[in-house]
Amino acid sequence: QDWKAMNEPIRRSYEHARAVIVQSEFDKKLIFKFFGERENVHVIHNGTDIDLISRIKPQSFDRDKTWMCASSWRPHKRLTENIRLFHHLKKPGDKLVVAGHNAHTSVEPGTDLEGVHFLGNLTWEAMIAWMKSAGNFIHLAWLDHCPNVVVDARVAGCKLHVSEAGGTAEIVDAV
Repeated sequence: QDWKAMNEPIRRSYEHARAVIVQSEFDKKLIFKFFGERENVHVIHNGTDIDLISRIKPQSFDRDKTWMCASSWRPHKRLTENIRLFHHLKKPGDKLVVAGHNAHTSVEPGTDLEGVHFLGNLTWEAMIAWMKSAGNFIHLAWLDHCPNVVVDARVAGCKLHVSEAGGTAEIVDAV
């Protein structure tokens, strides 16, 4: 892909803006590397509605036995690796619930799906209800910037298992 041409409108905006807000230190470093360093660049991580999340009732499952992952599944979101990590860390009776579009087609053939349940696309509120029922949330995406789904899972009380590649780990470190 011609990344320079694809990002030209962003570069022009970056150069002309008086101030720039980015969603992670990872993004700031990335932008400085490819567009050049400048003053007045600020990191503001994605947020969520804490009050609304507190009012959503969880699903009625054993939180200690429920793991979750959610995304609009594409190769760099690495669903198969999420499932492998679940199998590596799970205890007897644990289950992994997978939410999001394209989940079935994103799993590599031959992947062990024992204990894995596919929920499909969910509304935001339904996803939060599942997160509040999950003790663990996995997000091993490659070079994700500041995924809202991880911000939501953190607020929902999940223990986070995330990739260090990209900005996702900053959400965990912000505790």
